[in-house]
Amino acid sequence: TIETRRMTAPSTSPMGYAEKYVIVEEEIALSNGSAPINRILRYDAFPTVTDCKVISDKIMTKGEMAVTVIYCAENSPSPQILKTVVPFSQILDMQGVTDECECETKSSLAFLDIKPKTNMSGECKSFSMSAKLLLCVDAFCQNDVPIICDAFSRKYEADFKKEKITFTKMCESLKDRFHFKQNITLNEGVYSV
Repeated sequence: TIETRRMTAPSTSPMGYAEKYVIVEEEIALSNGSAPINRILRYDAFPTVTDCKVISDKIMTKGEMAVTVIYCAENSPSPQILKTVVPFSQILDMQGVTDECECETKSSLAFLDIKPKTNMSGECKSFSMSAKLLLCVDAFCQNDVPIICDAFSRKYEADFKKEKITFTKMCESLKDRFHFKQNITLNEGVYSV
């Protein structure tokens, strides 16, 4: 005997979570005319996911890893810097996701090893890189949730209570990277860093 007025409210529901390790191996060659490598001083890499597409029960990710190697070249007093970008891609399985779902993907560096590589003539003119990345994916789907916004009875006097219900909705995914620069003033002159 209760008449109701129904509506739908937009909401975002979590669909699942998946993670997978990715092995990235690459040979990074020096530019032509560069002096051979003597020793590596430091290396680092920063992976970033650039694209994420959802297909039935699968999530395709693409990204790139910015690699920096600081090394000493033979017969050179100052360190050399090599910067390059290495692409990677991976497919993750997730039950229940469709092409209407959205995903939030994060990547982190789990392991990185870079070594000088000797060519056939005995010169070190390239680096051998081996990296292990961890990809983490959260999938969300937009759902319309049915709600009752009004109710009354034709037969009986009724006293209905109303309560506000909050639904979460993912509006936009933020993938901004910020750089901070600052000059450092030293008391003494510096010959090299």
